[in-house]
Amino acid sequence: MIVLQEWASAFWEAWVATTTIMATMLGVVAGVFLFILAAAVLAAVIGTLLAGAFDRITNRMADRWEKTGRKPHGRWAEVIAGGRHREE
Repeated sequence: MIVLQEWASAFWEAWVATTTIMATMLGVVAGVFLFILAAAVLAAVIGTLLAGAFDRITNRMADRWEKTGRKPHGRWAEVIAGGRHREE
């Protein structure tokens, strides 16, 4: 009977150690997943904000060009002249 109790005690200790390790690993995996998910959401939000800012700047430059005739310099002029600033 003592041998059975020792076996049961050893089994229980091994079971607790194994489940603790598995729970820790699952927590780490979940944490990494949430970090990557948050980074992706943040990148999407920043990208959307930057695209909106670019569109507003380009539209204002186009309006100014049409109103005053002052052509912007460089790539901005190519974008506005190509009509790509008005695409939706």
